[in-house]
Amino acid sequence: MKDAVGFIGMWFLCFLAVALFHQSALAEEIKVYTLDGCVKEALANNWKLKAKKEQVDQAEYVKNQARAEFHPKLRTAYGYKRYVSAKRTTSFPRLRGVS
Repeated sequence: MKDAVGFIGMWFLCFLAVALFHQSALAEEIKVYTLDGCVKEALANNWKLKAKKEQVDQAEYVKNQARAEFHPKLRTAYGYKRYVSAKRTTSFPRLRGVS
């Protein structure tokens, strides 16, 4: 008898879960898929295509970097050097009358 009650209870829980799931699935909006929409979504989410696009971008950057070596270059520099005489003396003239 215990086994029969347990078996019936288990089936009731399964039925209740399926009914609730089915009801919640029906409550959601039904999405209509079109061929164009599916293709757009597939292209947007395709990781292989994204990786290939990054490889193309990388090759373009390498090409631009190689071409940059042939562009004219402009360099500027600024320097300042102060030349000081070897011996610097400061002598004051002697005042007359002061010993």
